[in-house]
Amino acid sequence: MKNDISIIIPVYKTSETILRRCLKSVDNQSNMRIEVIIVFDGAPQYETSQLQSDYRNLKILYRVVDHAGVSHARNIGLSLATSKYVMFVDADDMLPPYAIETFRTVMKDSQLAVGAFYKVQGKSRELMHPLYASSEMVVTIPDFQRNIMLPDTGNGLLWNKMYSLDRIKDNEIYFDESLSIAEDSDFVYRYLSVVDKISITDKPVYEYIRNPDSAVTSFDKDYENKVLHSMKKMEIDIASSTDIDNSYICTYYTFHILLILVHYIFNPCNGWGRKKRYNEYNRLWEMTKEYIYNSKKREFSIPKRIAIWSFRHHLFSLSRIIAWVRNRQIG
Repeated sequence: MKNDISIIIPVYKTSETILRRCLKSVDNQSNMRIEVIIVFDGAPQYETSQLQSDYRNLKILYRVVDHAGVSHARNIGLSLATSKYVMFVDADDMLPPYAIETFRTVMKDSQLAVGAFYKVQGKSRELMHPLYASSEMVVTIPDFQRNIMLPDTGNGLLWNKMYSLDRIKDNEIYFDESLSIAEDSDFVYRYLSVVDKISITDKPVYEYIRNPDSAVTSFDKDYENKVLHSMKKMEIDIASSTDIDNSYICTYYTFHILLILVHYIFNPCNGWGRKKRYNEYNRLWEMTKEYIYNSKKREFSIPKRIAIWSFRHHLFSLSRIIAWVRNRQIG
């Protein structure tokens, strides 16, 4: 009998305890035939064979591959998946009870189901609703694609969604392995080009657990280049679309420029002095100012609008304070 769903879990330096927490949440799903495909992106530091016998309600496959990034790991998972539907789960996150049952109920004749999710950070647990969840309007594919470009909509997230595996494989919609940032938005955007109908629910289907071991506790000297490469790829994705005007890609850029400010220029671990940060700040402005000018600023939250305004007016000291506050929040 065919499984109801394949769940692909890429694992990179995730502890056995955290991975087992994730698997337990999958194992707790009710009355579902679930195929779990674990792809270790680099050899784990613990025994993996026991995982298959410890979760007997699940059909668990696992592969260990040389470290090549999350996109490669997910593509390996897709190549092994055999179910009608597929979902992606990060190893340090969890599924709420009845998540998959909720997805199956709303999916019906759709090829994409989208749900609400919990954002967990420390003791905070906030329920985030997807765009259109409380609306009776028909969600069109171009509407959904446009809103991938906007901040905080949840449209571009990978993991609060269920996908048709046939649509992915028949149309060869795989992850771009040159991307290590925003690869999820790129995948979702391209997947939407082969979708006929979307179903949306305001019921929670995922628990996103903010990892304190984030970009603020380390420094990636290639972070800015990785972000800008992802932005260029999205520009290519939407270039053939007549339904998305330039202000949307400018908004997408602007959101990611804020990430560069926080995680790169004002990253407390980069070891830069004030002069170096100031020069990088000005260089980023000259490189991206046209995107800032033409973005949909009203689509941003008030804190993000203040950050954009500060950057636009070259208020270096204020931008540094804003980034410091943000780093404190997420660290």
